[in-house]
Amino acid sequence: MAVIDSLTPEKGKVGHTGVVHGTGFKGNNASVTFGTANKPADSVQITSDEVVKFKVPATDVADREPWDRTKCIVNVSVGAASKSFIFQFDPPGTPPVLTSLDPANIPSSPTISTTARGADFTNNLGRVPDAVYLVEAGLSGDIHAETISAQSFSVTFTTGDERKSIPPLDVPYTVLVGFNDGSSVTGQLTVS
Repeated sequence: MAVIDSLTPEKGKVGHTGVVHGTGFKGNNASVTFGTANKPADSVQITSDEVVKFKVPATDVADREPWDRTKCIVNVSVGAASKSFIFQFDPPGTPPVLTSLDPANIPSSPTISTTARGADFTNNLGRVPDAVYLVEAGLSGDIHAETISAQSFSVTFTTGDERKSIPPLDVPYTVLVGFNDGSSVTGQLTVS
């Protein structure tokens, strides 16, 4: 009877070789799938009684974990045995960098706007910022699509209630920016 123990590596890029470790693999069929769409891994092969090798497939970011779009569930089955693992994708290309928010100090108001500045917010692989959060306030921001470039984009946060301002804090708010390829950056924004 097959026993599945581990998956290595737990992090990598599309096309890299992954290995499932265990025992009793010979004479069984093996399956390795990625994400909520159960995308089959490429070139799945039982190479010994203890090893199944495969190539990491490309997956749609929407098929990954909503809490971290660089990660997805990998379901492995060999014969009657099955086990799930978490795999983390290395985002393709040069990672984005957030160098500043302009302005970085904003008066308390129901609606605040700022411009993120940095590098590699977009790339030739189709990367774009697609989510932004003012973490401590629990607010999602609206990215102004027409302002997106490789070096900057504008964002607006609103409470949704003109009578309720985003409150000042003793420490800066964390601004978390997520990108459609799973990469992310953070910055600091002071509301006074």
